[in-house]
Amino acid sequence: MQWTVYLLIDPRNGDIRYVGSSKHAKHRFMRHLWESSYCYCSSARSKWIKELLDSGNRPGIEILSVYDSERKMVEAELTWDSTPKNGRMYTD
Repeated sequence: MQWTVYLLIDPRNGDIRYVGSSKHAKHRFMRHLWESSYCYCSSARSKWIKELLDSGNRPGIEILSVYDSERKMVEAELTWDSTPKNGRMYTD
């Protein structure tokens, strides 16, 4: 089984807004879009995606790396999550 660490990117300015991980990154990306469109979600990520969708945009996705174990994937995601990007930290 392969594990993927991915980035969600703001198409308006290229900022990295979210780091995530999944066994199925493309499916998880589509779920992020669906959750933000059809569910009331209070996370900063969902609010940001909803704002993009309402303005006719959608986040970009970039596969950062692929790992052969969940442990390696979690370590990589935590490292990325704790590193400021674009001069700021982002939230879940």
